[in-house]
Amino acid sequence: MARPFDLRLALSPLLFLVTLVIAFVAWFTAFIGQAVTEAQSDIARGSAVGVGWFAIFLELFLIVGVVITLGTDSIAASRFQLAAFLAVALVFSVSLTNTSIYSTLRSQQAIGAGYLLLSFVNIIWLLYFTTEADTLLAHLFSLTSAPPPPATSFSATGGKRTSSTNGFASKPARASSVRSGYDSHSHSHHLDGGLASTYGGTTVGGASAVGGPNGYAVGGAGPGAQSLGGPPSSHATGTHVNEPLMAGAGPEEDLPKARALYAYTASADDPNEISFAKGEVMLVLDSSGKWWRVKKMDGKQDEGIAPSNYLAMA
Repeated sequence: MARPFDLRLALSPLLFLVTLVIAFVAWFTAFIGQAVTEAQSDIARGSAVGVGWFAIFLELFLIVGVVITLGTDSIAASRFQLAAFLAVALVFSVSLTNTSIYSTLRSQQAIGAGYLLLSFVNIIWLLYFTTEADTLLAHLFSLTSAPPPPATSFSATGGKRTSSTNGFASKPARASSVRSGYDSHSHSHHLDGGLASTYGGTTVGGASAVGGPNGYAVGGAGPGAQSLGGPPSSHATGTHVNEPLMAGAGPEEDLPKARALYAYTASADDPNEISFAKGEVMLVLDSSGKWWRVKKMDGKQDEGIAPSNYLAMA
């Protein structure tokens, strides 16, 4: 669910404060120029502006869309739609600049000047909304206090996000067979002299154990067999296991903490994501990759994944 609209979020980054002012001035200049040109033209010959009317309202739609996206902190959910429309608008603005700015009519020159400024704004916004995390452009944009675009992934198989070929970062999956608070990454445990590697089930001395009801191992037997289906203290053949599965896990006060550099609203398309406010401090359960698994320190203690470039170790 998107946050309530807050105009301060849209105007606080210097990048968008400047470009939005330029965009509004340029849009009104081009709009008034088109209206005057249309009024001075011969109606019998049809519209003197033609496709310019579509372009001018497309630009208005984009300006309003950018303000709403920033004001509701929904960049992650809307950035690709905005980028697509910005690319189309850039084609129109460059074309109308070329056909109008060299005219001898003042109204046509106003149209050309307006679309010239809109072209520069479209380029800046297009670069921002298509820039990936940890790139030079992302660092340059961050100097203007603009929140960095979070890393995203398009592909999903079996509920697990995977890396796509365009450089987008993958999100860690929440394993359904692991209880809340335990990591789904693979770990190794020495049990009765045998090496157990966990991948949603446990192999001990060559025997596979899959979690069954009440934490008893099903489908395999062996000394030190461990089940992931039950609580942290799992009953299995020959061994009583009482250690957490997440590497380095311990009391919450021993876990590292991260502070949110920017506010972030979880995507409605991914229930694993977590929302947080700027300045909020959270526990870091897993800091591997570009998406960290964090846990809130409030009464609800919600847990989820968050883009690492929105966080800094506290």
